[in-house]
Amino acid sequence: MVDKMKDGYYSLIQYCPEPRRMEFVNIGLILVCPALSFLGGMVVGHNNRIKRFFGDSHDWEEIDSLKLQIQEAIEALKSGEKLLANLKDINWSDQIQFSQAQSTPVWNPERNLMQLFLEIVL
Repeated sequence: MVDKMKDGYYSLIQYCPEPRRMEFVNIGLILVCPALSFLGGMVVGHNNRIKRFFGDSHDWEEIDSLKLQIQEAIEALKSGEKLLANLKDINWSDQIQFSQAQSTPVWNPERNLMQLFLEIVL
């Protein structure tokens, strides 16, 4: 039996080492499906993409700390401690940005989150 599709929205979490240049790499993704009361997100556990696009000269401890903060914020959102609209209002480093939300069909939110993560982020 196929679950009915619902409207969902995703936003990419992006790392931008030098915001003036507006070059970024996707490091995570947030998926929301209001009809299913779903909010989930994933952040890469490594820095391979950052190294590949921007080289090795970065503060890796700071980057890892930012990714941990993002993951903690996603968990706070899932538990209802924060509202999704507040995610962009958190005082992130100017090296972290969130893309404009894009619509996507959702029928199995956890599976759809993983598929989007694998297709767009990794």
